[in-house]
Amino acid sequence: ALTAGVDTQDDRLEIHIIGHGRGDRTWTIDYHILPGNPSDESLWDALTEYLTPPIINRFGRALRIEATAIDSGGHHTHAVYQYVRRRRLPHVIAIKGASTPGRIILGRPSMQDVTWKGKLTRKGVQLYLVGTDTAKHLLYARLLSDADKPTEARKVHFSDELPDEYYEQLVAEAYNPLKNQWVKKKSKRNETLDTWVYALAAAHHPEVYLHKRRAADWDRRAEMLEPGVPVPVEPTPDDRPEIVSAPAAVAVFATLPETPHAPGAGPPAALPISTRRKRGVVQRSPFFPR
Repeated sequence: ALTAGVDTQDDRLEIHIIGHGRGDRTWTIDYHILPGNPSDESLWDALTEYLTPPIINRFGRALRIEATAIDSGGHHTHAVYQYVRRRRLPHVIAIKGASTPGRIILGRPSMQDVTWKGKLTRKGVQLYLVGTDTAKHLLYARLLSDADKPTEARKVHFSDELPDEYYEQLVAEAYNPLKNQWVKKKSKRNETLDTWVYALAAAHHPEVYLHKRRAADWDRRAEMLEPGVPVPVEPTPDDRPEIVSAPAAVAVFATLPETPHAPGAGPPAALPISTRRKRGVVQRSPFFPR
């Protein structure tokens, strides 16, 4: 099962696509940045275009993103609200990080007014609070626990096409027990960490609830998404960057090689995943502004 987390910056949208499987395992399927001003509707059109096409797994089956969480903090809150109101993606929600620690990963929504192009719509959108500190504790604990485990027992997996800065941002924060909060390390960016948290929050959407799926639920998905022999992957026809495609949202990578890793130890050797998106939508290499 796939979810997406989107971070809104003044000059871009950063997008993290996560695959979820049995046993609370996750895979970073793709990380992508769309440059542009969030006040411009064309940027949101580009987001829809990017997230709508299915991702084809190694069995030739299409997986679609089931939920998307978009951060509404910053200077473009109402642009996010307006996009969510239009419901151009399945189960798309506006989120905001909770200001108090210890909150659940995705809380109950509250209704918010929306002001767009001079028009006020009262209680026009639902806003969900995210327990960001709870999600970060979960991620870092899993990364630390994964370090000494064999591949099939690990919780967190990554694409082998992610740049070093992806991992630097993923571990760009440290927990300060005296302040009871997560603190960003000096001069570090943390968008990949934030968007991982948002994609996890999307998995807790009340109409998705991936974290509550039982073994029988994953078995049914496996029957649909892994019907037999994997489909051979054709080479990319030109020199464009290849798409990182999704695995089926079950334990499809258990037999593939991976090197142990731990937070702060540099990027782990990741799992080889391949093929391209349908409809010729090509992923460009991630761009990390400095």
